[in-house]
Amino acid sequence: MIIEVPVTEEMIIEATKKAREMGQLKGSMMNGGRNLSGFLGELAVHSLLGGEIHNTYDYDILLNGKKIDVKAKSTNYKPKPEYAATIFKYSEKQGCDYFVFTNVKKDLSKVWVCGTYERDGFVKDGVLKRKGEKFYAGTREIEYRRDNYEMKIGDLKPIDVLKEAA
Repeated sequence: MIIEVPVTEEMIIEATKKAREMGQLKGSMMNGGRNLSGFLGELAVHSLLGGEIHNTYDYDILLNGKKIDVKAKSTNYKPKPEYAATIFKYSEKQGCDYFVFTNVKKDLSKVWVCGTYERDGFVKDGVLKRKGEKFYAGTREIEYRRDNYEMKIGDLKPIDVLKEAA
């Protein structure tokens, strides 16, 4: 179940501050240009689940002892169940228990929280897509720039399972 979270002015202010503080991370494909979207995704998930925000390399939120890393994509459209949730292959080594997948509208007006999956389960159940493989997003052909694991949004679990995962 995809949850739509309206972005508030307070969320924009906080995410902008965090994005500036973070700057550009080593290996960033977008040169830090999507930090704002990433922090908005994190704040939207936090607004739904609570927990403690940690902003480490390995995880973003600590909830009932579970480490949650929030993944964010920037988009113009509401995600559909057949769209892909992806992680870079190197994420399989992240020190988190769960991934939560979000899509942030490019105009920053809303965040769609798409669902969650255990880190180890995503690697096991997802499909490995190699750098250079191509796929279609609507009518656009896109090429993977890095190795990714991919799973359909419709196969993710509702984020409520994280409240029960204590």
